[in-house]
Amino acid sequence: MAKNRYDSKRVFRRKPGGPWYAWLYEIDAQGARRRTRFSTGQLDKQAAIAVLVERERAAAQAPNGLAADAAGRTVADALEYLLQFSQTREWPQTTLKMFDQKAGHLNRVLRSCASCSPMDPSCCTHASIPLTQLGPAVKRYLDIRLAEGAARESIRKELTTLRAALREAVALGWMTKAQSIDAIPEFKAQYRPRTRWLKRDEYAKLLDALEMVELPAGKNKRAQKLVKPSPRLGLRVVNRRLWVAIAVGLGARRSEVESLDWADIDLDAEVLANHGTKTRGSDRATPIPGELLAELRKIPEERRVGRVVGTWPSVGRDLPRACAIAGIEKVTPNDLRRTYASWLVNAGAPLKVVANLLGHSSTRMVDLVYGRVADETQKAWVAKLAMPSKPLGVEQEATGPWDKYGTNVPGNRGADGAPGASAAKPVSAETAVSPTRKPAKRVPRVGIEPTTRGFSVRMEHRIAA
Repeated sequence: MAKNRYDSKRVFRRKPGGPWYAWLYEIDAQGARRRTRFSTGQLDKQAAIAVLVERERAAAQAPNGLAADAAGRTVADALEYLLQFSQTREWPQTTLKMFDQKAGHLNRVLRSCASCSPMDPSCCTHASIPLTQLGPAVKRYLDIRLAEGAARESIRKELTTLRAALREAVALGWMTKAQSIDAIPEFKAQYRPRTRWLKRDEYAKLLDALEMVELPAGKNKRAQKLVKPSPRLGLRVVNRRLWVAIAVGLGARRSEVESLDWADIDLDAEVLANHGTKTRGSDRATPIPGELLAELRKIPEERRVGRVVGTWPSVGRDLPRACAIAGIEKVTPNDLRRTYASWLVNAGAPLKVVANLLGHSSTRMVDLVYGRVADETQKAWVAKLAMPSKPLGVEQEATGPWDKYGTNVPGNRGADGAPGASAAKPVSAETAVSPTRKPAKRVPRVGIEPTTRGFSVRMEHRIAA
């Protein structure tokens, strides 16, 4: 009977009782034949052999490391697979929305023609570019998008979407990893976050302006104008005012504001459950500030059912118009979230506390994007560093709030010169005259055991004796 070729060391264990490992020869991304070790994930040897056989069959059917149908795969196929396969992953909804938006630009421009206008994709009937010919086409794509006036940050996100689609194409064997890396050239885009946030007086003006703006419902395209609040429009106006109050009072994202339910709010405990989905820390409990509590309690109890404010589809259009009526610089929904963080930062809140309230796992976004410091706050801190009119010497006594250490803390200084700490013990006159001189060593007092200091005798004295 012939010996099974899998009974050799091609299937092995690294430790007794552990999973079985195997090795085989495969074609890597560079087209070279290499020996690959992998874990079968099986505790039974025969099951591990079955996994190895299946992987060998797949490697034999993929010449040059590619699948049998790799030659006909295009960029459109990779993007379509990304949009379908990404639904099974734990992508945030904002990332899925970005993939869907950016894939439209990629499919519009990345076609196998150079004569058709990318501005009018309906006139082009050419197919999408094959994945193996993607390299030169991406350079042309960048030139076209820049000529169209697209922001460099938007183009960077489009390349991120394309890179994610190419990763799926590599996993499916439609192209090699080296081809996917070479296809996307280096493209730099400096991220400049917005710095707009509302001051307290601007926030009050914005809330008043929202009560004066008529917000047309549905697909009504008539222009907005100043009107007096009416019973018919009262609910709509209060909802918009409450929408902004929630965004500022909780520092919530737009999706979190629109998905907020009355069942998640506890007005007695003054806390609510914020069910965000963008990051792991988005699902959090948030205290409700007093100003927002007052707005929430204006809603009658019989209407505290379901969504608190719901969706505001035209928020990007209505907020700037309300700001124009209020006479302030326009804001976006994300600027309202920045307002919440900036208020906390200027109030002296630790950055970690601000990050937790925003639903971030670290303080990086607070430092770079959301925590803005007001000019008044900087002036107040600089004023604390004001030096006295004339320098103070060692022998000169301090007058006013400044002492000889240059600290404007009244009273005795604490231990190590720290204000607010316990007062230091008085020192001897010799140390007070010369502060830099080290105090003389003293004989330690007798503790629990009797002292043995008197029994120590120098060695030369013993020899002389």
